[in-house]
Amino acid sequence: MKFKSINVISEILENKIPEKYLDSLREFLLSGSIFTETSEFLAGIIIFILVTEIILVTLIFILNVPSSILFLPFLIFPAIYTYVSIKHERNVAEIEQSAPDFLRQLSSMLKVGLSFENAMEDMSKYGKGPLYDEMRRTILEIRMGRNFDEAWIAMSKRLKSRELERIFGIILDGRKSGSSMAGVIMDVSNDLRDLLAIKRERKSSVMMAVMFLIISAVIATPFALGM
Repeated sequence: MKFKSINVISEILENKIPEKYLDSLREFLLSGSIFTETSEFLAGIIIFILVTEIILVTLIFILNVPSSILFLPFLIFPAIYTYVSIKHERNVAEIEQSAPDFLRQLSSMLKVGLSFENAMEDMSKYGKGPLYDEMRRTILEIRMGRNFDEAWIAMSKRLKSRELERIFGIILDGRKSGSSMAGVIMDVSNDLRDLLAIKRERKSSVMMAVMFLIISAVIATPFALGM
């Protein structure tokens, strides 16, 4: 009965909500590794809110609790947004860390004679993690008829990492120009590894500076109040 309700509400939402809004929400959910169909996800939220509201109304009448608790179920929206945002940031960090090794492996496969597309497909079959999830999605889009260049650019933008978008752009330009892809990818892999190392050092320096300021403020505050 539960699943039937979700299906019914899902169909209604698909008919009422414009496709572009569903697509935007789908991209947002995918960025947080939520792979549920968008309309079904919304239907699940609606059912959750309705059921929770019924329970809360019952509690209000029986236990005489404040009616303000009826607002609580709607906190699911900021909760979902926060979860997806945090998950996306973690995915980006994981992708950036795994990208250099991924590119090195891709370069090695190109050196043994595989085409760029075949090498990507072989790697996506056995790899795990958000980068390989994005690669599998890109390959699926290409199989469904999307132009390779468009699918590759779309993937680089979905990652929302300036470093990776620049690196993937260089790889695509090298592919278009007919350059030795194995060499190009190995070079950008080394550049990316160095760039990420510098980025980590800067982040560490900033964190140390912030911690120093916080500790200084904590130590200095009692003296300032004493004056």
